[in-house]
Amino acid sequence: MHPLTVRSLRHALFDSGEMEVEVSAEYTGINLDWADPANFDRAPVIKPNDGLCWDGDGDVEGTLWGGCCEVFFAYYGKGCNGLPPICRV
Repeated sequence: MHPLTVRSLRHALFDSGEMEVEVSAEYTGINLDWADPANFDRAPVIKPNDGLCWDGDGDVEGTLWGGCCEVFFAYYGKGCNGLPPICRV
């Protein structure tokens, strides 16, 4: 796992309190097939990250558990009744 993913996940699962949002220097949109053992030691293609893009202005506070709408769809199943309206289909 990417070191930033490990730090964030450890904090979410085992720590409490605030954690500053870190901007990753790189990202990938490539998913390797986890069913293929050959991919266990293979890293996907990594691209430079242009930075964060926020929707709106101003400062906010709250609990953040990130992910894209597709991740929420997979987690909550078809219907997505527990999602904010922006993520509903």
